[in-house]
Amino acid sequence: MQLSVIVPAFNAEDTIADTLQSLVAQTCPHWEAIVVDDGSTDGTTRIVSTFMERDNRFRLLRQQNLGESGARNSGIRLARFDWLLFLDSDDWILPRHLERLAGVVKNDPALDAAHCGWTYVTPDGQYVFESFGEKTGDLFAEHANYCFSIVHTYIVRRSLVEEAGGFDLSLRTCADWDLWQRIARTGARFGAVPETLAVYRIRAGSATRDGLQLLIDGLRVLEQGHAPDPRVSRPHPLHENGLRNRQLPRRKFELACACAGYLIGGGKDALPLLDLLRGEYCPNLDAYSVANCLFRHTLVSSSRPLSEWSTVWHNFNKPVDDFSVALEAASGTPDLARRVHSLLRYLISSYAVDPGLATRARSLGARAMLRVHRHATRYSYQIRQLLKRLGIPSGSDPIMGKRQNDD
Repeated sequence: MQLSVIVPAFNAEDTIADTLQSLVAQTCPHWEAIVVDDGSTDGTTRIVSTFMERDNRFRLLRQQNLGESGARNSGIRLARFDWLLFLDSDDWILPRHLERLAGVVKNDPALDAAHCGWTYVTPDGQYVFESFGEKTGDLFAEHANYCFSIVHTYIVRRSLVEEAGGFDLSLRTCADWDLWQRIARTGARFGAVPETLAVYRIRAGSATRDGLQLLIDGLRVLEQGHAPDPRVSRPHPLHENGLRNRQLPRRKFELACACAGYLIGGGKDALPLLDLLRGEYCPNLDAYSVANCLFRHTLVSSSRPLSEWSTVWHNFNKPVDDFSVALEAASGTPDLARRVHSLLRYLISSYAVDPGLATRARSLGARAMLRVHRHATRYSYQIRQLLKRLGIPSGSDPIMGKRQNDD
C-alpha cells in the first residue's frame, strides 16, 4: 500500500524540518510527500530542497498564497497514490504512524479511512492531553457533533476526498472537520488504531488562537451536520437529512468553551463569543465538559511549558471565571459557574509541580463532581488518566476512598 502525504507550508522555516524528518523516520517506506509552498517569503523552500536532494520521495510545488485549504487541494491534484494523509508543516507523526494505519486498512479492504490517537506537545517537549482513536465504523454522528480528531490522525481514500470536492475554500478554519463530516455523511467506514501516533505542536501564533473565527466556522459546520448538505452528492440514506437529535445547543456551547479557552490563553476577551449564541438555551450543560474545554484550550493557547502551568494559571482565573458566569446566564444552566470553578481547581492540581498546591486544590466538592462525570463518553479516558495522576483508583469513591461498582 502506498500513500501520498500532502504538506501545506507557509513561512514554516522554523518547524518544517521536524515535520519532514518525521516522514523520513517512518517504518513504512511506501510514501511520497508533496510539499505545497503557499507563497512563503522565508526559507521554507530552501529547507524542503535539502530534503529533496537526499530523498526522491519528496516533491515541491510553489504557488501564490491560496491559504491552507487551497494548498491542500493543490497537493491532492498532484497525488500519485490512492491513499492520502494531510500533515501540517508545524506538526509531525511518530515512526509507526503510516505502518499501523496502513495495516488496518490492508486487513479490512472495506474500510474507507482510518484514524489514530494523538497528543499535544508543549514547548518544553512534554506530551499532554493524549486522545486515543478507538471508535470505528460509521462515524457520521461523531463528526456531526464535534471536531472528532486532528487532520494528521487520518488516512483516507483519495477517491472519497475528490468526490467530496476537497477542502472548502470558504472556511477560514475548521475545513478539515468539514471535510471529514462530508465524507462520513456518505456512510464511509472508519478503522482505528488506539495508539498515540500523531503530534500537535503547541506554539505561539497558531491559527487556533483565533477563537472568534473558530466559533463562526465551527457553528457553521455543526449546523450543516444537523441538516441536509447539498455539497454531498451521494449521502447515505440514514444521513441525508443530517443528524437529528436535541444535543445541538449543547454542542454549540461546548464549542464556545473551547474557543473561549483559545482566546483567554492568548490574552483576549472571550465574552463576545456568547453573542453568537443569542437565542440558544441549554439548561443542563455538563460542568466537567465545560471545565475540561476551558482548561485544555486555555493552556494550549498560552503556549507555556508544562512546568509553568500550575503557576501561570492564576493569570487566567478571572477571565475564566467571568466567562463561566456569563455562560451560566446565557445557557440557563443553574450553578454552573461554581461547579466549573471547583473542577478547574481540581484539574490544575493534577499538573501542579508543588505537591502542597495540589493538596490544597483537591476540594471534596471537586472530587465528588469528578466522580459523577467519570463515565462521560467523550472524556472517559481523560478522566481516568486524571484520577490515576492524582492517585485515586478509577473505581473508587474519591470522598470515602472505598471501591465502588461502576453501575
